[in-house]
Amino acid sequence: MATRYEKYYNKYMQGMNNNLSAYDDLAKSYAASVDQDAQNQISDATKTAEGQLRQAYITRMQDQRTLNNNLATAGIRGGATETASLNLANQYGNTRNSINSNLASSITGINRTAAQNKLAYQQDIDAKKQAYIENRQSEARQAAREDLTNYRNRKDMLNQRKYERGQTKRQQRIERYTAQYSKYFSVKQLKKLLKSKSVKNNALAKQVINARIGYLRSPEYKNAKR
Repeated sequence: MATRYEKYYNKYMQGMNNNLSAYDDLAKSYAASVDQDAQNQISDATKTAEGQLRQAYITRMQDQRTLNNNLATAGIRGGATETASLNLANQYGNTRNSINSNLASSITGINRTAAQNKLAYQQDIDAKKQAYIENRQSEARQAAREDLTNYRNRKDMLNQRKYERGQTKRQQRIERYTAQYSKYFSVKQLKKLLKSKSVKNNALAKQVINARIGYLRSPEYKNAKR
């Protein structure tokens, strides 16, 4: 069963999970934004590469046509034309490979940067979340201690008031019994009263009667009678 302090502490900690979810939501939102930005960058890089590949192909076709015309004009045929065409093909292949390699490198870099940014942001969010948790716990502990102290003070005050009321009632009863039994001057009568039903189970009345008996037997009373 939870102690009163734990109940106070848990009361102040309520709702913290809802606030913590706000940190998680921020991290998710940021990650989604970073991912979308990365996708946009990859899309742009891909479009650029596709444009470069198209231009490379156009250039390849133009160069091949120019080469064919130049060779024909020069009257070059046979192995020489094949070699020249092969060189153009190799050049075009190298250009394509370079474009595709640059695109792959760009995509890798974009994804790496996105992952690093998300990790850094998540670490920052985690640190803030932990700081928030520790602050809430510290505040909850302090508030719970104060509530517990206030509770104990109220309880002590109520107990003191209850005690004082009890003492006041007790004193009033003593005064009432004292006034009632001070009319008796016979020890025998007082002893008889001690055995009566009205007094037998009344400890306070018995106390006052015994005090009266003690007084009647005291030298002080005997000297006062002379």
